[in-house]
Amino acid sequence: MKIKLLHIVHDFLQGGIEGFLYYLVKEQLKKEELDVTILCLQDEHLVTNPRIKTLGVKVVYLKMRPFERSLGKYKKFIQILNAYDLIHWQIFKPILARVAYNVKPKQIFTVHTAGDALRSKSLYRKFHNSLIKSFLNGTIDGIANNSKFSKEYWISKGVKNPNNVVIYNGVFFHNQHSRNNAFNAHPELAGKFVIGTTSRLIPWKRVDFLIRAFSRMRNLNENIVLLIVGQGPETENLMRIAIENNVQDKIIFSGYRANVGDFQDAIDLCVFPSVSEPFGLVAVECLHIGKPVIVMRDGGGLVEIVEKVNNGLIADSENSLTELLDSFYENRDTEQNDINKRIEVAIGFSVEKCEEGYREFYKQVLASKSY
Repeated sequence: MKIKLLHIVHDFLQGGIEGFLYYLVKEQLKKEELDVTILCLQDEHLVTNPRIKTLGVKVVYLKMRPFERSLGKYKKFIQILNAYDLIHWQIFKPILARVAYNVKPKQIFTVHTAGDALRSKSLYRKFHNSLIKSFLNGTIDGIANNSKFSKEYWISKGVKNPNNVVIYNGVFFHNQHSRNNAFNAHPELAGKFVIGTTSRLIPWKRVDFLIRAFSRMRNLNENIVLLIVGQGPETENLMRIAIENNVQDKIIFSGYRANVGDFQDAIDLCVFPSVSEPFGLVAVECLHIGKPVIVMRDGGGLVEIVEKVNNGLIADSENSLTELLDSFYENRDTEQNDINKRIEVAIGFSVEKCEEGYREFYKQVLASKSY
């Protein structure tokens, strides 16, 4: 008997949740056990990114404003949910969460966010987190976290739902990367030892850590460059830090690149100094093409990935990061020995394994008594 499954999402926005849902649904559509539908809380003609429609999955559109006043829409929302066996929430909407409290189907929620460091400390954020906690404790029959870090974070916030598991995000691996495209964009990279990061330039990505650590390398010479791929509100500040540390001529700010995989392939040593990352997609992507990855000890889900390859590539501080950069450069020839292990670890985070984990979790939740 098929499981009638309904995913709930606000919009198919460019970003992590859309990518996660796209590849998960792509795999789910291959499984005879699942009958998959997506409820999109937006008008079809206003959808930002229609990519998911190319999968052929059934999509139901019901635009719901943050403070929707139409009782008819709430009734329609309940009617839609009650037509399924299992509801899989990809987003949290406080009013809709309360409306869904008494619907018939079992419900699960995927935790996509976690961490407080360098995030907003506003009253709104605190209030919003308290509402999520109530939702997870009072409405949801099962919680899927994208890392152990995410699970522990929400437990520390008061989540007590016992049906609380870790299912790592699934990564779809693009195998057609060409570093030559990066070299064509930046000829100065060719023949150099490239330390690099690919990231949104926002505070908790802590690219400033990397710039300062890079500037202190004892081995810093004309053969080493730092490549920063990405854009964001921290761009000007990071450029200023590069000037303050007198390394502006050794850093390439490449900006946003749609072909980010080509730039990851051009990097010899990938560094992701983020704090409290819920998962670590970029780390998995880089490991899959055989690249070494350094992260910080307080990097959250990133640490859970890299420690499976080499616990020695986890830095405790900026100074520790500098030491690792120097050590890796000095031993760069022998570091090639870990390539197969990196790829093997990355494959463990494949979208196929993610789909399998969710399918088993669905069955477990449907078979369990309501908590």
